[in-house]
Amino acid sequence: MIKQIKGVISFTDAEKNYIKSLGELNGNMWKCNDEEMEELKSNIRERLCELQGLRCAYCGFKLGVTSNEEIEHIAPKGKIGKRVLYPKFMFTEKNLVLSCHYCNGFSKKGTFDTIETYCDEYEKCTFKIVHPYFDDPEQHYEFTSGVRCILIKIKNNSKKSRKINKNI
Repeated sequence: MIKQIKGVISFTDAEKNYIKSLGELNGNMWKCNDEEMEELKSNIRERLCELQGLRCAYCGFKLGVTSNEEIEHIAPKGKIGKRVLYPKFMFTEKNLVLSCHYCNGFSKKGTFDTIETYCDEYEKCTFKIVHPYFDDPEQHYEFTSGVRCILIKIKNNSKKSRKINKNI
């Protein structure tokens, strides 16, 4: 069962200063292999594991069982085609979740813009998907336990759950 994420991770003053020192953000900065960036990503992963109870934000499966956990940017930081999307939200706390490889794999990267209506303030954007922090999954999905799986069905003809199911 997928649960809405309550709370957010927080950055230390040192992490905030490091992020600020990066200047104008671009999607490639995430791939930077310097020691500070690697430590920051490790800290983000650790905090998200605790916040999410080691569950994928999108499918609810236990992380590390079906695949390794990955830090996911809900609003894409990179490109879709030639269009650069939302690098400014790269370190926005409610834009960061852990997901499994199935929900965040390379077959999905660069294929889907999750923002329906953009605003410079992240929390004022509207999203095409069931947002792990802003939406209650129980309003969009129905869960049925099978013998070896959990079936996830669209509930109330939810536009958001239909959209994401086409892209997962």
